[in-house]
Amino acid sequence: MTGAASLMTPQTSGVVAILGLGLAAATVGVYWVYTLLEVDSLRRFVTPVPRVLAFGVAFGAAWLAQSAAMLAWMNAPQPKPPPDVLGFGAILGVALLAMYAWRRQWLVPRPATPLSAVNATLSDDEPMAVLAGGEAIPVRWLNLIRTGRWHNTLLVHCGLSRSLAAFSAPRSATMAAFLPTHTGFAIGDARQLWDGVDGAAIGKAPALPRKNIALMTAADWRRSHPDGVVVGPVPLPPSRPMLSPATRSSRGVEDGMRWGIVRGDSWSPLDDHLRAEQAAESGPERAYYLARWAAIARGLTIASTGSS
Repeated sequence: MTGAASLMTPQTSGVVAILGLGLAAATVGVYWVYTLLEVDSLRRFVTPVPRVLAFGVAFGAAWLAQSAAMLAWMNAPQPKPPPDVLGFGAILGVALLAMYAWRRQWLVPRPATPLSAVNATLSDDEPMAVLAGGEAIPVRWLNLIRTGRWHNTLLVHCGLSRSLAAFSAPRSATMAAFLPTHTGFAIGDARQLWDGVDGAAIGKAPALPRKNIALMTAADWRRSHPDGVVVGPVPLPPSRPMLSPATRSSRGVEDGMRWGIVRGDSWSPLDDHLRAEQAAESGPERAYYLARWAAIARGLTIASTGSS
């Protein structure tokens, strides 16, 4: 690296620094174009391997540029000019973009977060995901962690599509959230992937069995499950509003972000207080939840939204 840096001129090192930073910025931008504009042709570029390689090349270019700038400064005659710090700026920029991609853009698969019983103060209108045993987790926490494991139950939530489902997952399997899709994201282990919205297999494996889950306010949960416990990640995530950027498929859909419950191939809206009945048991066809726009995008039969 030092040998290559010694062959670079100050002008060349500046170009290399800018190219490295540009590659990192493009890697982040391509992800947003793929997810928000739904450009399928970019799928191969947003998988973990090419993105990690892109950030590695970007960091290497920035480091090379700064090494060249420092060598030029050390070899400069007295009085020395101020050192060129463009490479340092590029290194910092690449690092910040990589950190953003790590935290917000699925740079690597995200293992399901273990859930534990916790103490939390919740407002009465807090949306809660409630399991059959009465355990409940605020949806805004799921919006941050995306996947959570409570014993052999895997909870999956996508804030963009408002998908919410519970699946039966072996304790021995390391389940993780993988590549996003237009209406959710893929989940799986080292051997198999499933659709995180409904558990359909992406491949030849059987579908992931769904489990009962209900969506209701904290007030209704307390009334229906007086002995229920709140579960969540430890430490608890920070309190902040849920952000749901609009995708191309969601724009222009009337009442597109309304919660709805899916039974079979039919989507039915929830009322504004989330007072839906517990998902009825029906073998592998246990219900799950989805926003109206995502239900339309998946070709489900849409029932009337009723009054707001």
